[in-house]
Amino acid sequence: MESKLAYSPLLERIQQKKTQSQIEKDVSMKIVDMIDMLLKKFTPHFFFIGILYVLSLLIQAAILF
Repeated sequence: MESKLAYSPLLERIQQKKTQSQIEKDVSMKIVDMIDMLLKKFTPHFFFIGILYVLSLLIQAAILF
């Protein structure tokens, strides 16, 4: 009986660490999913903005030289 009581806090701590790491994995997966969704939604806009940025740099270079 005493040995079980001595080990129970340790087992509890191990269990908490497992659940905590599981929660962290779930949260990180949700964050990755959100980022993936945002990228899929906004990739065409980023592409368009990138083209505009390159064009503006070319125009600036043409004006300077």
